[in-house]
Amino acid sequence: MADWELLPKEPAPQQDAPRPQEPPRIEPRKVRYRTKRLVLAFTVAAISDVLAVAVAFAPPLQWLLDLVTAGLLFLILGRQWLILPA
Repeated sequence: MADWELLPKEPAPQQDAPRPQEPPRIEPRKVRYRTKRLVLAFTVAAISDVLAVAVAFAPPLQWLLDLVTAGLLFLILGRQWLILPA
């Protein structure tokens, strides 16, 4: 056997060495919607679904309805940019 190693040996941990400090935890900002906003958002979505049945045979009207619904939900739910593409 060879007397060499590919990696150097790790030094033995010292008992008196101070532990490194953990970085502070950064908590994500919690977005809390009010109950009224959620009820309003679900109402807008339900009305949009009902109207979508009526305009199913006119795609340009359905696209317009989808854009209006997306805009209203964007405003109701607090202008969250992540939900706008949905």
